[in-house]
Amino acid sequence: MDDQEELTTKVTEDKTPKFTEDKTSKVTEDKTTKVTEDNILPQVYKRRWIILFLFSFVSLTNSFQWLHLNIIGDVLLNYYNASLPEDKFQQETALDWLSMVYMLAYIPLIFPVTWLLDKKGLRVVIICGSFLNAVGAWIKVACVSPDRFALLMFGQSVCSVAQVFILGIPARLAAIWFGPNQVSTATSLGVFGNQIGAAVGFLLPPLLVKYSPDIDLDHQKEAGEIGLTVVIAGIVGAILAGVWLDKTKTFK
Repeated sequence: MDDQEELTTKVTEDKTPKFTEDKTSKVTEDKTTKVTEDNILPQVYKRRWIILFLFSFVSLTNSFQWLHLNIIGDVLLNYYNASLPEDKFQQETALDWLSMVYMLAYIPLIFPVTWLLDKKGLRVVIICGSFLNAVGAWIKVACVSPDRFALLMFGQSVCSVAQVFILGIPARLAAIWFGPNQVSTATSLGVFGNQIGAAVGFLLPPLLVKYSPDIDLDHQKEAGEIGLTVVIAGIVGAILAGVWLDKTKTFK
């Protein structure tokens, strides 16, 4: 009887599950997880640089159209005098709106364009911006007659709408097309095109446009050179900062 009770007690003790912490398994699992997370990198393509260059060129042309008229304001006031108000202040205000319309369009349109970027992606937004930019440029080509300042303003307004589709692209394009070690550099290069367009818009029109020997364009050339210097300094700073952030990871 005692032997049977002892045997039953032994079997019962043997069948009782014993849970022990497998430290080796836990360490192995942690190491595996860590290695896996460190090795997860997005696949990048060589054509990403072509995509970035094409976008930068579109941004350049749009930024150029922002400033290329106002920097030769005296020429425009004389050329479009027939379709401008008689009051001198109103004439200058109308000319200023060729630039300020870019700021005015950005405020209400940035929200729907951001929503469109989130819903439809880069392709749709860039196509819309490029199309509107080209349409605005063609409209301004049709404004060669001095009595078409209103049409010129309409074409500039179309370009200002295109700007809203373009300015929000660099960071998203860099995040999608480039690896984590190139995001900051790609973003700075994406902004680079916009700044180059502004620089060319400051410098080139006063050098090319000659309307009348009675109009002195020296002060406009000086303004263009000053603007070009400031923009180039900003470009160099942005590129250096982008490369620094990618190398040091100080933004994380």
